[in-house]
Amino acid sequence: MLRMKRRLSACVRWVFVCTILLALATRVQGQVAFKSPGSDTIKIVKILSDEIYHSEQIDSVTTITTLVHHVEIQQETTLIFCDSLRMNPHEDYIECFGNVHINDKDSVNIYSDYMKYLVSRKFVHFERNVRLTDGKGILTTDALDYDMNLRMGTYDHGGKIVNKESVLTSDHGIYFEDSKDVHFRGNVILRDPQYGKYVVIFDPLDGSSNIDVNISVGTIFSIFRRDLKNIDPRDPSADVLQVGTKQIGAGYVLYGPSTMLIYSTGHGVHGFTLDPSFGAYILTHRDIKMPETGPYYSVNEANLGSFPTGYQEFIAHLREGKSGTTYSSRYVGSLVADFHRTLLKGGVFCYPPTRKHAQGKLRLMYEANPIAFLAEQAGGIATDGERRILDIKPDSLHQRTPLAMGSRREMTLLAEMLKRHKAN
Repeated sequence: MLRMKRRLSACVRWVFVCTILLALATRVQGQVAFKSPGSDTIKIVKILSDEIYHSEQIDSVTTITTLVHHVEIQQETTLIFCDSLRMNPHEDYIECFGNVHINDKDSVNIYSDYMKYLVSRKFVHFERNVRLTDGKGILTTDALDYDMNLRMGTYDHGGKIVNKESVLTSDHGIYFEDSKDVHFRGNVILRDPQYGKYVVIFDPLDGSSNIDVNISVGTIFSIFRRDLKNIDPRDPSADVLQVGTKQIGAGYVLYGPSTMLIYSTGHGVHGFTLDPSFGAYILTHRDIKMPETGPYYSVNEANLGSFPTGYQEFIAHLREGKSGTTYSSRYVGSLVADFHRTLLKGGVFCYPPTRKHAQGKLRLMYEANPIAFLAEQAGGIATDGERRILDIKPDSLHQRTPLAMGSRREMTLLAEMLKRHKAN
């Protein structure tokens, strides 16, 4: 009898174990149906793995499912891993806690300590120690919102992206999964400049003295490529002080009745106008060409008496119409505004050396160089009165230079007069 009881007890234990294992196997391959409020669409989330399962009926329509330890679930192609999670099908969300990892069967993987996943929308909010990897770089931030349908994410609490070429930080950013690029906004800083490919030099507010009287001002920029063959620690000025012919891009933004971006990358000059309704720059001036001659000369005639003799004769020649053209004087005092008119209408702009500024007043690196680059790309000429601006080898970042630029007819005449007076 004792032997039979032992056998019966063993059988009961075996049946109990088998029942538990069967239940676990069934639950591991179980699924939960989610329904978005106000929609008849059903989304299925499969439970692939967990160690502890708990389901609690909150009310007549709400059931909270909790999974703990080595959790793995799947919705369509999206895989989610975490230490534990809580599902609320009625409210259409899943909350994940600890060692969160999500992947949509592509190269993008996102990790965090916490995640809230809106199932029907496939929209995810990550918090704490967020890290996104895509094979190109690593983005880290404190919080990230990610739309898996649009394949893009945004952060607004500071972020850093590290790749083979640079380390960049910014206050805000938009990540685009298809191109694996980040659009940075707000306090953008290149943290490790030894990895940067380019050098950007700019005058943030040209013509700033005109702000108080509501006259057009602008931003001028110049772009150079860095020499990456010798990236050993060196003086940053070695990357900055390059001759103007090595510019790979230049341009300016003009803040006037309309806001315009004019730029060139060495293949002509193009103009874009800001359309506030779209929040974007629209191409409005394709392949701008400076006229061969124009009706305007632009110079601060208050300083005429201190100009070199050749410049004085040139201005008098234009003013008196000796070339057969009746010229008008136009001078704003903002380089971008005066150049923009010259670029579109033709003529000449001059800022010669004076007794007060014998080496000229305009800055070579972030005023004369980019403007000269644009002038030449548009078919014009830019010199310091003796040599091409783009051929001047800079000695310092804030080096000054005289500047004369404009249409070919006027610039050829100026060169002839300056050469003649220099010879005498």
